[in-house]
This record gives sequence, C-alpha cells and structure tokens, in this order.
Amino acid sequence: MAAITSCLVCQASGLELLMHVRDAGIPHEASGHNFAYASTLLLACQQCGSGILQKYSHDCWNYWEDEDWDMYWWYVLDLTSMQTIRQLLETCPAAQDPSCNCTLHLILRGSETIYGGIQHANAPSSHADFARLTIVQEGDHSKLQLVQKES
Repeated sequence: MAAITSCLVCQASGLELLMHVRDAGIPHEASGHNFAYASTLLLACQQCGSGILQKYSHDCWNYWEDEDWDMYWWYVLDLTSMQTIRQLLETCPAAQDPSCNCTLHLILRGSETIYGGIQHANAPSSHADFARLTIVQEGDHSKLQLVQKES
C-alpha cells in the first residue's frame, strides 16, 4: 500500500504521516497474506494544515466481475478538527501502532462506518475524489461526521 504524497486541498507535496489508524489482515506479498488486507492512515499537509484520512483495501480474491484488487478512499479533515487531533495525538502512546486503543485511535477508527459517496481510486492520486469530515462533540465523547463530498 502506498500513501498519497500530495495534498488533496492545496496540491502541496510532502505529506507527514501522523498515525497508522487501523490494520486488518496481512499486506499483499507479505508472508501469511490470505486474500484481504485493509489499512487506514492519517496524513497531514505541512503547507495548508489539512488532515487526510486514507483508507485502503486490497482483496486479491478474483472472479468474473469482481471489484478491483486495490481500492483507496480519502477523507479531508478541517483545520479545527486537526487542532483537536494534534492535541489528542500528544496523549497517544503509540501513534504508529494500529492496535493502540487511545481516544484518538478510537475516534478515527469510527470513520470505518462512514461512507462519503466517493468513488474509489486504484492508486494514490492528488486529484482524487474525497469527502470532508469533521470531529464533533456528542455528549462526553467525540466522533467523526461527514460534512460533504468534493471532487
């Protein structure tokens, strides 16, 4: 799995990997891979400050009319949400550990249930469709919420 390298908002290159949010399965070509692998990364643009949540799914089970082997979806987090994320990141004991159960990892894993109506891409692209997410307070906890789709 490759991460996107240019910001979807301002097109600047050099995104920073902030977190490895989720992993499921074993990556393709790694020992023990058994058809499917999924991963979610949180990246940050050093130019405009936007956050990019990248979801990746690989499934090499193949049959006629099957879906693509590699699929990417992107969600952009607004600057206010990124301020919250950076504050919570300071309390995360293991940002690159997808099994971490800190508050921030749990909030970002909540994105797994969000569908932004965007078409998947087969490879990273700085001109890909994306949806916008924001962090909202709901009672005594925070969660991700879909704002809008963009292309």
